[in-house]
Amino acid sequence: MKQYPWSMNTIQRLQVVIGSVGVLFALDGEWNTVVAQDESGRMPPLVIETPMTPLLPINGLSGWKMVSGDAAIEYKNGELHGYGAGGRNAFLMSDRIWGDFVLEGEVHIQPGGNSGWQIRSWIDDPKDLKSRLRGYQVEVETTDRRWSGGIYEEGRRGWLDPLLNDEEARAAFRIGEWNRYRIEAEGIHLRTWVNGVPCGDLLDLAEIEGHLAFQIHTGTCDVRWRNLEIIDCGRSRFIEKGAWKTRSETGDVTGNVLGESIEFIPPEKTSVIRFTYDLEGKSVLMIVDRKGRTIAELGLHEKQPFRSGKGAPSRFPEVVPGAGIDVRKDERHEMVIDLHQGRLTVIRDGVVVVKRYDLGGSRLGVLQIKTSLDHAESIKIYQTKCLVNEAHKMEVEE
Repeated sequence: MKQYPWSMNTIQRLQVVIGSVGVLFALDGEWNTVVAQDESGRMPPLVIETPMTPLLPINGLSGWKMVSGDAAIEYKNGELHGYGAGGRNAFLMSDRIWGDFVLEGEVHIQPGGNSGWQIRSWIDDPKDLKSRLRGYQVEVETTDRRWSGGIYEEGRRGWLDPLLNDEEARAAFRIGEWNRYRIEAEGIHLRTWVNGVPCGDLLDLAEIEGHLAFQIHTGTCDVRWRNLEIIDCGRSRFIEKGAWKTRSETGDVTGNVLGESIEFIPPEKTSVIRFTYDLEGKSVLMIVDRKGRTIAELGLHEKQPFRSGKGAPSRFPEVVPGAGIDVRKDERHEMVIDLHQGRLTVIRDGVVVVKRYDLGGSRLGVLQIKTSLDHAESIKIYQTKCLVNEAHKMEVEE
């Protein structure tokens, strides 16, 4: 259950069909079974047709520079060696900005050291290479807490997914040996594997692109990387697309108008919708997938809005309070709805209100908000955005 086949990177990523024995992927008319999610809500790695390419140049480190602090860096025979950081953490940072990607490679760190893989990170002042680098970091460490593979945020919120209560993940990293990492950044999802064992699994909206970097931590840090490869999966963007439409709700027999509803149909190529709204009175949100199933019902006027839904409660993905969403300073609310690989997560004002998984889940189909004819009950939608990968952006805008 915890291992994934290395051959997955050469298999085409197409529509997922769910069955009782696993997740099936189409490939030239044949079906390939990939292990299904487990009871915690974990899902297997992405399946992508594009082959991996080397992350670093064959010779030299063109396109990369040392930032924030000072450290020794050597690059020979495809092996990157960092050590001797001064009084501040140092990072070998890419010039290039990356959005969605799959990154794999091996890391070896001496006992007592601390390091990490920086992803979607930004330097405070691009003109000052000594300024602070901030962003997500996939941990490499040698302490007894064993949080290697967890997700930290350098220079901001600190630990986002420290692998608490996940003994199998904490045991995956082997101190004093080469350890293979897989890091997936897909839209608002970040996931990690160490030696084939799933570790970090985070949903967060703070950054959807940024620099890659390798950390040489202060103190005793002697760290090496090798066999670094990456797949560029493009960039995801939140775009405004479509509008909410009003329709009347009538009785089955009488034909009398009982209330109204507003509906939003997202583009087919999106799995994330975010919108702001203002509410008076009572309103109910129905989330419908593309199979026409109501997968969740929420009372927007209720403090605990979840009423019912398909599937079962899910532990994953992890969502840190705030979820990387800016705190609003008005009376409006912000809702984020994510349906990713059969996992439904709903966040309101930075707080998770729904987190469930359902093996029969498909893409988002319709959002429907219902109110009665009571004039005291009304809802206003101010802004609706859909997360779309640039590979599908032209198609969505047509």
